[in-house]
Amino acid sequence: MTTVAPSGFVYTVVKGDSLSGIAAKVHTRLADLLALNHLTASSLILPGMQLQVPAGGSLKSGDPLPGGLAAVERIVEAGQLEQSHLLHATRAALLWRMGRLADAADAYRRALALAGTGTERRFLDQRLAALDTATDPQS
Repeated sequence: MTTVAPSGFVYTVVKGDSLSGIAAKVHTRLADLLALNHLTASSLILPGMQLQVPAGGSLKSGDPLPGGLAAVERIVEAGQLEQSHLLHATRAALLWRMGRLADAADAYRRALALAGTGTERRFLDQRLAALDTATDPQS
């Protein structure tokens, strides 16, 4: 049995998804998606479940999220703008859209700790609350 490496991306199952449909969405072979997530073709998937995307897969063709997150991560790693709540809020939004909910919550908490005004704090509180209920970040 071949080991399938993860890409680092996570797909969050939505209502109406099927395993074969998800494999097509993330541009990977169904067999690799199943192996990486310890599933079978008949496994039950439910909305909100998170599946690891196999190496070589992506969230969608030409998806700007991975590149955007990589750019933000380089800024974070360089220590630039470390005290900017906007940097951490941007990172959180990208992580959320990529399905990395725990990392997104951590980034929102960091942004909240740095936010200066009541309006900014209320917005970030709302994002954290929405994240806790796993709603769409665009809503």
